[in-house]
Amino acid sequence: MTDPDTECPLIGTWKLVGWDIVDPDDPTISPPPWEHKQGQIMYSADGYMAVQMSNAERAPFADDNYGATDAERIQAYNDFIAYCGRYRWEGDRVIHIVEQSEYPNIIGTEQVRLMTLDGDRLILNNVNRSIPLTWQRVRSPES
Repeated sequence: MTDPDTECPLIGTWKLVGWDIVDPDDPTISPPPWEHKQGQIMYSADGYMAVQMSNAERAPFADDNYGATDAERIQAYNDFIAYCGRYRWEGDRVIHIVEQSEYPNIIGTEQVRLMTLDGDRLILNNVNRSIPLTWQRVRSPES
């Protein structure tokens, strides 16, 4: 695998600003039921990416020392999505090669995302075009 093009327009940090469900009547589409969501995706110049998304209203655990009840752990898992690994940029698509994930079934897979870039807005969509995620480029305070 080759490193991404150093001119790759994805390089940097992006903040999740929303997602849409294209067909809410399709039972195969199951995004998290979060009304308030947050997230960040990062693409590095050396070919790595990481993404995290969560319910913005996550309840803290009752135990401040990282202890949690089974119910709290289940809710924390249901309120969080994350994976990381290498990526390839191929024009109108980016392929995430998953190396780590909270969901073990996607480790070792390639997650293809169709992409639309419009200035500082990035839309990533799965190949069946059912849940487009909209990201806003994060600028450093000095920019």
